[in-house]
Amino acid sequence: MASARMPDEFFETVAHHLPPEQPVGPKGGRPCIGHRVVIRVIWFVLTPGARWEDVPPELACSGRTAHRRLRAWEEAGVWDRLHLDLLGLLKRAGKLDADTVIVDGVTVRAFGGGEATGPSPVDRRKSGTKHTPLVDRHGVPLAIRTAGANASDHKQIIPVVLEFPRIKGTPGRPKELPD
Repeated sequence: MASARMPDEFFETVAHHLPPEQPVGPKGGRPCIGHRVVIRVIWFVLTPGARWEDVPPELACSGRTAHRRLRAWEEAGVWDRLHLDLLGLLKRAGKLDADTVIVDGVTVRAFGGGEATGPSPVDRRKSGTKHTPLVDRHGVPLAIRTAGANASDHKQIIPVVLEFPRIKGTPGRPKELPD
């Protein structure tokens, strides 16, 4: 059997962000695949960097179904809410230092194209994206902004700093901007 060992604690953290599971309709039909199975397949693909097509059938969910559900949950904001919860857990554990942040940028080739791509100034104008992450001093990602590869760095810095998350988890008012 494929190795897709997802910690139970991870699913418990994610579960309350997911929409309710859809029951079988009054006319019958195939029941939807459960959220736990889909999350396990997503974990299987994203942890080692496998392809969606390489999901083995013994995981009881195809990679295509898991990818479709991943995108639907992204549009519903599930992953953004989960990210804030995880940041809050790190803050309560004292492992998040949001006072000092670092902004960096990287240009990546976009083989499939897409909306947020542009001609790369360093790769013979092939399509690419520029990712501008905002991390704390330990490297924990706080926010990320994606633009076309031809986007200027100085135009990405201020918007990504303004996306600084208001992290709850300790007494007092959450920081609105880093120092």
